[in-house]
Amino acid sequence: MPPDHRSRLTPARRRLLDRLLDELLDLDPAAREARLQALKARCPRVHGWLERLLEASQSPVSHLHDVVARSAEQAVSSDNPPALLQPGDRLGSWQIVGPAGRGGMGIVYRAERADGAFEMDAAIKLVGSRHPGLVERLVQERQLLARLNHPGISRLIDGGVTESGQAYLVMEWVAGEDLSESLRSGLDPLATFAEIADALTHAHQRMVVHGDIKPGNVRITPRGRARLLDFGVARLLADDVLENEGPLRGLTPAFAAPELLAGQTATAQSDLWAAGALLNWLLTGQRPTGDGRPPDTSNIVHKRAGELAAVIGKACAEDPAQRYPSVAALAEEIGRIRSQHPVQVRPAGPLRRLRLWSRRNPVGALLAVVLTVGAVVGAAVFGWQAQLVRAERDLARVENTRWEIMREQLVTLFRVVADEAGDEDLGARELLDGSVDRLDGLLADDDQGRAYIETMLGSLYVALQDYQSAADVLRPFVDSDAAGAAPILRSDAYGNLALAEVHLGNHERALALVDEAIEMVSDQPGDYRRRLSELHATRGSALRGLGDWSAAIETLERSVALALEVSSKPHRTLAMASNNLGVNLNHAGRIAEARRAFENALEHWRALGLGESSDALTVLGNLAAIYYRQGDLALAESAYAEAIELRRRRFGASAALAAAMNNYGQVLLVRHRLDEAREQLVQARDMMGRFNGQESPHFALMLRSLGMLALTAGEVDRARATLAQAETILVDSVGPDHLFTVLVRAQQAMTLARRDPGAGVERFDEVIAQMAELGEPAETHRAGALCEQAVVLIDLERIEAARTAAEDCLEIRRAHLQEGNWEILKARALVAAADEHAGDAEARALLNEHVEALAQTYGPGHPRLIWLEDQLQP
Repeated sequence: MPPDHRSRLTPARRRLLDRLLDELLDLDPAAREARLQALKARCPRVHGWLERLLEASQSPVSHLHDVVARSAEQAVSSDNPPALLQPGDRLGSWQIVGPAGRGGMGIVYRAERADGAFEMDAAIKLVGSRHPGLVERLVQERQLLARLNHPGISRLIDGGVTESGQAYLVMEWVAGEDLSESLRSGLDPLATFAEIADALTHAHQRMVVHGDIKPGNVRITPRGRARLLDFGVARLLADDVLENEGPLRGLTPAFAAPELLAGQTATAQSDLWAAGALLNWLLTGQRPTGDGRPPDTSNIVHKRAGELAAVIGKACAEDPAQRYPSVAALAEEIGRIRSQHPVQVRPAGPLRRLRLWSRRNPVGALLAVVLTVGAVVGAAVFGWQAQLVRAERDLARVENTRWEIMREQLVTLFRVVADEAGDEDLGARELLDGSVDRLDGLLADDDQGRAYIETMLGSLYVALQDYQSAADVLRPFVDSDAAGAAPILRSDAYGNLALAEVHLGNHERALALVDEAIEMVSDQPGDYRRRLSELHATRGSALRGLGDWSAAIETLERSVALALEVSSKPHRTLAMASNNLGVNLNHAGRIAEARRAFENALEHWRALGLGESSDALTVLGNLAAIYYRQGDLALAESAYAEAIELRRRRFGASAALAAAMNNYGQVLLVRHRLDEAREQLVQARDMMGRFNGQESPHFALMLRSLGMLALTAGEVDRARATLAQAETILVDSVGPDHLFTVLVRAQQAMTLARRDPGAGVERFDEVIAQMAELGEPAETHRAGALCEQAVVLIDLERIEAARTAAEDCLEIRRAHLQEGNWEILKARALVAAADEHAGDAEARALLNEHVEALAQTYGPGHPRLIWLEDQLQP
């Protein structure tokens, strides 16, 4: 049984309580009570301490509310002007680094945490105003912390009073550069505005206005994200605002709405006007005149300049009633421009709508052009056909006839679906789905024409990463008598179906299909290295699914070599081959090589001007996975969030989006942000089931993540059931000895150990032995299993066995990870914990050091952090 430790507050535990208290104070009463009950079930001592601290606090914001209120009262009653602060001066727990500028309500300094509790930079605003309403305004500003929680908003974190009686506020420091500097370096103005508008919408929905929207109050982080600064002049819109209080603000006249210049109070509509002016500045670099007139939009340089001018004109109308109803409505208009849709403020005619539709649906547009400019496209189609049958010149006339039939039928099919949609704006997937639904009726008597159309539609589904739909329409072609079709066309159908089968978990069938496709292409005269590179990439994925890692990597290296033979300059095939190789290297535990492959792939996509394409975003997500494995969780979280946001906005739901959300959820799990993790993982599971099917190994991996979430949350029964479902799917799809199956069994051992530690240790022994047989691809995972087994062994007081397991874990991780990685720190902490239990006098200090370092990675309340804290108890 685990040792019975007495309750004692260590320095590390006090810091943990500080973080947990801050987290609880941010929650509404119902959510706070639920969080407390969860903590009570897992960590009763921590729960008891927190309950007493919350009783002392009395309300979510009472402590800092009182600090700020007292500070403001002293500041208002003081007649002394604000004293300038020098580097090294202390303000409470903060130390001044140097001046950073002047904000809307006073002088701003950069500061750092000085009490050693944790490392943090901050911006300290020294309030210089002596307005009679300052007390209430500062109290209200503190209350913003309870209302605003958005990645695009810099938050208020502390407050106090200087020795001279001057009030100050401590704001979150935002690293990066000013908006004007970033704009000069090529920042996308519309994407940046969308981020600013999203943050402002969040504030307005919580009845908070900013009051001073301008370029100087926007910061661009090193990751390129816009963050809105200084809500110091914001006014609450709630009923408790002082009706008789005059407009207390430090606004910038150039970006001030006409009603503000007339002395009225800041509102969401005045923020909207300023946002419109800021959008114009982003597009032209011109500041408003400062007299309340709408900005000059004549210098906008953009392919949709006229519509942008109309949007800005409406946002900055002199009469608030003539503006958009909200910043969210303005953001929707910008979203329409970015996604190639008509804007509401300037309705488009039929030709304009057609042009915009073609920009956002290039596949459908290409096929539509076949109908409208038949002569030109007819030549292109025949050129394509000539390439497909260059080895069958004696059959060219027959093949051309077939392609003409297919072209006519496909265009007819699309036209019928579009007519049935009426005025509805069809996207690519809706057009394809409708076409598949109409196949039986339109091609009931033409089996050969139907097979050709199914091949084309299947290829388009693959491009949209809807692999289940691709398989549904490609299997009939492959299973039919397609011997009369051109070999290259058949190879395309076989190759695309093989790729779909890989994603659906049918790896043996995928390997057979892709090998046939490779043979078909290899038998043809001519240069098909590009196509062979793509087919080898699919073959490598099938081999990986079968657990043959060395053959998979060898095949993918061949894929890259073929792509380089096509051209050493960046091109699509080379970028895709590099990414596929990186995926397999990552799974094989060759992390440094995988990172180089992913970085090469991303460099190729960006060189092609496709840095936000679906394939490039897949690479970005893969790089985030590498950052995670290398221990840089902050960078991983940022990269995942960026990839997910871009993919969702540009391409909508897909299997690739589900995979990225699943990986992001795992990072959030380590951070112990369980509600956010649950949201990501549940959506990922449902999305993957839709696109890859609920019997695919990818779906099982989503269940594996949800099992870990349940275990982390203390929901042992849910974890056991979820992991059992994942194991069943994996055994059926990839086999009982595949790495994916063994990984699920490792988590099942953790779950078993919660109920029966002895049985859990035995299950770990089985899993660790299986991983050892799998070799190098499983080594880093074997280290994880050894570390988790060491935890159970320490609880069972089998200290010698625990130390051996922890040392083996540490040895593997040091061989595969960089020193300083949080997983190496965890292994070192377990070794120290075992030594401390064995009576090593120096082990406690080492363990405390490792725990303090791990606290920077694990989120507050994480079970592993709590367990390590328990080992410090005497």
